[in-house]
Amino acid sequence: MEIRVLRYFLEVAREGSITHAAKRLHISQPTLSKQLKDLEGELGKKLFTRSSFSVHLTDEGMLLRKRAEDILDMVNKTEEEFVSRQGLREDMPRLFGEKVDQLNVTATINLTYNGTILVREGIGYVLTFDKLANTSRESELCFRPLAPRLETKLYVIWKKYQVFSPAAELLLQEMKAA
Repeated sequence: MEIRVLRYFLEVAREGSITHAAKRLHISQPTLSKQLKDLEGELGKKLFTRSSFSVHLTDEGMLLRKRAEDILDMVNKTEEEFVSRQGLREDMPRLFGEKVDQLNVTATINLTYNGTILVREGIGYVLTFDKLANTSRESELCFRPLAPRLETKLYVIWKKYQVFSPAAELLLQEMKAA
């Protein structure tokens, strides 16, 4: 599966028309149609229902649209990161820590792993749920439960109209049943 073809697929999905998408992409309509047919063949699934003047996504097409958007977001972010990394130093956490020592800073993080990098550099502490960070014997980190014990509810949240893979759908059903 090529990134270029994923971009073609998304443009057709957005436009709802192979002809309009071909014009926006500056390629011929037969070339675009062939690329989409090849993609459907590669995946073994029909991605569009075609009518005289438009196309509509099938369930598999909606799943691929979501995945293609995620993939292309990651490709774009990766390209941006490589451009922005020019001139960045690998010892940024340590340098950041030297400045934080001079201030009284409280921060929140979304990914425990990122917080553990700062902890390893001696910059701070991470409050997290048990088992989210590697605290095995090989790790330089440890987990200390708070006293008195703090408990909270855990929520699973997803986008409206999300199309799930069969495995994710099964997991969701199991969680609902529990």
